[in-house]
Amino acid sequence: MFLFLVGAQDPHARVDIPLDEVTAINGPGVIVGDVGDHAAAYSQNQVTQLAVPAGYTWSRAIDISDSGAVVGNGSVNGQVHGLFWSSLTAAPVDMGFIGSRDAQISPTALNLYGVVVGSYVIL
Repeated sequence: MFLFLVGAQDPHARVDIPLDEVTAINGPGVIVGDVGDHAAAYSQNQVTQLAVPAGYTWSRAIDISDSGAVVGNGSVNGQVHGLFWSSLTAAPVDMGFIGSRDAQISPTALNLYGVVVGSYVIL
């Protein structure tokens, strides 16, 4: 993966990003995606793997707000659950339940205030 630097002195300037998939970048320049089967972030030449609840077989980060909150998803017991991290080092909140029913939640974006948008399917 790479980051293309628009407006750089070298019109072909780019920075290699050590993530397998890149999904978003915020205003301060933190990039999220995944490394292997783990949600991850890249900032200041360092990769940080985001924590996941026990039992998850994979996770990925989908979006990051300018305040550093992250949304993504992961799989537990064969079901995809939405995840919310309030920061890169925070424990995730599992968004996989609506009321008392299980649901597959797919967050797609969040804003500075932590408002998450996406879709869901009641199972």
